[in-house]
Amino acid sequence: MRKVSVGVVILLLCAIPSFGALSVQSVGVDILQGDGLSAVYDHTTSTLTWSGGASVSLYSSTNGSGAPVATFNQGIGINATFTILDDDSANGVAKGSFAAIDWSVTVLSIPVIWGSQAAGEYYVEEEQFYTVGPMVFDTGILFGSGVVHVDGDLLGSLGDYSWTDSNGDARLKSQVTGDASFDSYLDQSYSSLVTTMWLYADETVIPEPATLALLGLGGLLLRRRRA
Repeated sequence: MRKVSVGVVILLLCAIPSFGALSVQSVGVDILQGDGLSAVYDHTTSTLTWSGGASVSLYSSTNGSGAPVATFNQGIGINATFTILDDDSANGVAKGSFAAIDWSVTVLSIPVIWGSQAAGEYYVEEEQFYTVGPMVFDTGILFGSGVVHVDGDLLGSLGDYSWTDSNGDARLKSQVTGDASFDSYLDQSYSSLVTTMWLYADETVIPEPATLALLGLGGLLLRRRRA
């Protein structure tokens, strides 16, 4: 089976060009991506631990699908501990649900974001398969997803960045590449160095003043037309 992983995520803030006389504004970070991490699951303690980090990229709401606004390749630290496991593995397919998570991201020794498990939520990691025609292959990859709580952030220490999620919740995703023979969180452990974590804002970023001004102008025009 496979061992695969957890993700984590991401958040960021980016500058928006000025509109007319309006000054340049910042937009909250939506995505934070970490690469080059290690993921170790110890079945004797039912603990999944993420650590390390070769790079962290930040994306804004304006270009989340494109190039990152900022990338840090040195001094990266991502640590996450997943506990309180329910092993839902069945029929040779690995699946585990974790009810407790503590996590943090540091850049150049600066704690930029940290959090815990959201109340009533689970982080679920599950084995994935690849289908080619009638053939089904065990990829040895584990994908994870769940909601976590953002307890605090100091992204502003890095420059013009901040977390803008209104309710403090974020979507944590991950990928771990491991041994395809892994198929039980209750009876087996795994260790992987090929991992990626993503952290996504759950909320829509509030429009910057330039956008709000345009929306307000549009509203005035509509009212004038109706008058």
